[in-house]
Amino acid sequence: MSPADGIRIAAMAAEHADEVLTIYRLGIDEGNATFETAAPTWEEFDTAKLSRHRYVALAETGTAATQPSTLPVSARAT
Repeated sequence: MSPADGIRIAAMAAEHADEVLTIYRLGIDEGNATFETAAPTWEEFDTAKLSRHRYVALAETGTAATQPSTLPVSARAT
């Protein structure tokens, strides 16, 4: 995707929470995107993800189309 496609990259913010968590939940439902079994609340997501590595791809309408984010480390037991 490029700016010519009407997509722009922006820093993820609380205003994107509903769309971001919907995308996250869909990844969980597909079973291919994460080891998580349930989508977190926005507060849990916001606390757990590294703030400098959160972006959204926004369609021309401002709707979040995708959302990469990263964790510092997994809290899961090995």
